[in-house]
Amino acid sequence: MKSMFLAAAALLLTATLAACAEGGGGAVTNAPAATTAPTPATPAATVAAASTLPPAPIPEYKVGDEFVFGVATVEDTQRVISVSGTEAVFESRIFGTMNQPKAFTIPAKWTGSNLALPNEATITEGDLSTIFPLQVGKTSEARGRGLFGGNRLDVYIRCEVVSVQNIAVPAGRFDTFLVDCNYRHANGDIRYVYWYAPQVGHWVRVIRGNSAAHELKSYKRA
Repeated sequence: MKSMFLAAAALLLTATLAACAEGGGGAVTNAPAATTAPTPATPAATVAAASTLPPAPIPEYKVGDEFVFGVATVEDTQRVISVSGTEAVFESRIFGTMNQPKAFTIPAKWTGSNLALPNEATITEGDLSTIFPLQVGKTSEARGRGLFGGNRLDVYIRCEVVSVQNIAVPAGRFDTFLVDCNYRHANGDIRYVYWYAPQVGHWVRVIRGNSAAHELKSYKRA
């Protein structure tokens, strides 16, 4: 079982080069041209006709909130242990402690026994939280700099609310905003796709790069 945890952590580490929602605001200058790679598809059996959703505000977390995700054959419990204005700190069985910005991006910092080295990421220009309140067509962009496995990389991030979908995951069926984020760095592009459910106040499905989908199995709000 531990080897499965390590494999899942390695998938996230390989597919993760981004930044957190802290630092300077303002528009991003000289943004790279947008890529044309297709958004990963949701299995047809899980999607119902899209419904209309009102604009969704930035999520608010409380200490004790708990989200259980299925990652391939592994189950990962992610529990909120502290909250600040811009982020929530999650304790994860697989990924250790994660400082997770409330906007759509990877953790600002995450450490744990399953990772060889601590990793950090910081926004240096722009503000990803401007994508909230979520509405189809809204975008946000930022530049960041991260330390990943001992290597420092500059990253450009662009997120867009693509559509509204009603999807089924193990935790149930939810109306979601599909948020497509592209992370561009010196080694290429990585795409993260989030299905954010206002009813839950968190994403219920996420695909990170080429890794398997993380799907919500259960959740508990404090």
